[in-house]
Amino acid sequence: MMTDYTLPPSEAEVGIKLYLDHDNKEDGGDDRHITLPCLFKHRFQDFHVYEIPDGPTSSSPLHLTELWTKDRVVQEIRDKREREDNLQNTLGPDYQITDQQLDSINACLTEEDKDKLVAFLKTSRNDANAPKYCLLDGDTIQDKPGRTKVHQLIKTQFPSGMFITDTVDPCTDTNDRHQIRVWIKKDFTIGQKRARELAAATSDEGNDKKRRRDGRHRKGRKQAAGGGDKKQSSTKQDLPQARYDPWPKDQPDYLYFNMYKENRDTAEAVSSISRAMGKKNTKAFTVAGTKDRRGVTVQHVCMWRTYAEQVKRAMLSGQWDKFVRLSDFHYRPQKLSLGMLYGNRFYVALRGIKECPSEEGLTKAFNALSTKGFINYFGMQRFGTQLTRTYEIGQAMVARDWVKAVRLIMGETSILRSQQEDNEEGSRGDMIDKARRAYLIDNDPEKSLKLMPRMMHIERKIITSLAKDPNGHLAALQQLPTPTLSLYVHSLQSFVWNHAVTHRLEAYGPTIVVGDIVLSNTRDDTGKGDNDDEQQGPATTTASSDDDDTTEDDGCLKGAHSDDDEGMTRTDNRKVVHITVDNISDYSIYDVVLPLPGSNTEYPENMQQWYKDFTSTALGLSLLDDFKSCTTSGGVFNLPGSYRNILERAEDVEYEVIQPERALDRTLIPTDIDKITKRDYTEEKLTGDKDKTILEGTYSIAFKTTLKSGTYLTMALRELTRQDTSRNSMRISDSTILTDNNKKK
Repeated sequence: MMTDYTLPPSEAEVGIKLYLDHDNKEDGGDDRHITLPCLFKHRFQDFHVYEIPDGPTSSSPLHLTELWTKDRVVQEIRDKREREDNLQNTLGPDYQITDQQLDSINACLTEEDKDKLVAFLKTSRNDANAPKYCLLDGDTIQDKPGRTKVHQLIKTQFPSGMFITDTVDPCTDTNDRHQIRVWIKKDFTIGQKRARELAAATSDEGNDKKRRRDGRHRKGRKQAAGGGDKKQSSTKQDLPQARYDPWPKDQPDYLYFNMYKENRDTAEAVSSISRAMGKKNTKAFTVAGTKDRRGVTVQHVCMWRTYAEQVKRAMLSGQWDKFVRLSDFHYRPQKLSLGMLYGNRFYVALRGIKECPSEEGLTKAFNALSTKGFINYFGMQRFGTQLTRTYEIGQAMVARDWVKAVRLIMGETSILRSQQEDNEEGSRGDMIDKARRAYLIDNDPEKSLKLMPRMMHIERKIITSLAKDPNGHLAALQQLPTPTLSLYVHSLQSFVWNHAVTHRLEAYGPTIVVGDIVLSNTRDDTGKGDNDDEQQGPATTTASSDDDDTTEDDGCLKGAHSDDDEGMTRTDNRKVVHITVDNISDYSIYDVVLPLPGSNTEYPENMQQWYKDFTSTALGLSLLDDFKSCTTSGGVFNLPGSYRNILERAEDVEYEVIQPERALDRTLIPTDIDKITKRDYTEEKLTGDKDKTILEGTYSIAFKTTLKSGTYLTMALRELTRQDTSRNSMRISDSTILTDNNKKK
């Protein structure tokens, strides 16, 4: 089949060709084949996704459970500071040391150090000459266990927020003993600030530039902390300066919180938080999977050694995105990594249904999603929504054709289209086209770099490298983040897998046969499949996407697939079981998997020759030589391979038909904010007069379902509605539905 590069990829092009056949004679014929032309994600309010954390199937979806307003943040910070200051004001001659405190002091300190600490505690804080810290250097703290006991003494025997301790290592000239300083917390913070200012003041001219940059960075932090931002109200300007303890050794390292967002993708939302906190990039953040822009979503976000107050203070910044909300701050010992989720809970509204099927037909159709399931294709988002096919970039990379890979990433197919249509001048992407042409046609990377808009991050990374070394195509690719490179080769894997599952079902039908393979619950201890789980992505049954269909991310968020493209598969080290006449009765079609090509995968006997033929004839690659050697490709990518179930079933499916009078211009699904504020979401009007005329007299269906990580909601909807999900077809379908409904009027 010839590829039409004037249009985005079609379903057939990427192997999405079949529907699961439910015309089973044993069931008495057709039990679900309705057609349901409709508008999917007509408005972003029609699509809600709630991440379900990794764990047993009983895990609950994440939700926004509370609203942190700016006033609430300010009040919490002030209350905390007041409590700390009140504690510190109790120090002085009248301070009473408890028997428990005294026993602990006696057990940890020498008599001399004990006297120093007691004197420090009883020194009036009103005395301007009062020491800012107490210096301990007795014999009991000259070894690490002894120092640890003293740090724990101060932390456990005195109120939280009262003191901070630090260690001073021996100096060769002035002191040869370990020392511990016990600070009043407020004085410790001031001391740190003055030390930074002193270091900046005494820096040389070369470091002066860095000091000025740090000054700008401090300004950003000040804004994030509630001061210095002109956009902030006067009630925020006198907010106490942030004071944070050194990270407690017994506190888990990772801060988790639930992130609620509206009409923002995950990268945008996290970037806004990062900017508001005064951070230069988003590397401090990790997520289990990305969520698409067009929807209302809630997911976990994780940060290393960050206090919840630091994030809350960022909410006071003028750079905070009002469509992003956070809740449920807590700490955990483990990092949140790609694929660490069970799945997603979806709430979806399908609009513009001209003729609603019968209740019996709808019930059978929705029930079939959970009882019979659907073909577990990788969705269209996996292959690129623009003219450039991501799987073709992956194909070039696996073939080690670095020049072709670079040219495809730089938009060679887009240039070909613009040449065919002769629409360079005046087009929306005129500047991007000029930048691409400068490299692809004029072979001038320096000119291309000057023309390329800064928002084109991937292209700019490549062209910056090529401007230094025009022949260094492999080096240019290596400048891209690993997740971005992985996206391309995973797209190629998905392309092969989609075509494979189509052939498997055409050849043998939706039933398990001898020659299939399944995964056992027993782990393979040979080491197969242990490579680069993080790089390879979510679990073997593959990550879930939400169109926001699936869940996938790269930790630092750049180059990640969207949720509906979260279907990256993590290598699974469960043993592969080949189906024979002896064990076929132990498994069902829902256990059957097909491999994504890679260096560690095994192939089913009834499909191995097909894999070899397809990769050779359709891709010009050798299944054994090219895919098997991907792990030694100069560090550009790693491709161990994995497995994916050929069929998947939806869980907990519910639906409701919305009558035309209610469905016309109203919100159909309440958000978490609606629930918290008890707002009547049904009273919110969403459409203008034009949209109201088009949708008048049409039905809507609101439904809920849970899909495991790696399963594409769009593929479940495709099975339900029998609508093509490719970008061009969806555009044509939506236009047709709206036009037909308008004619009806």
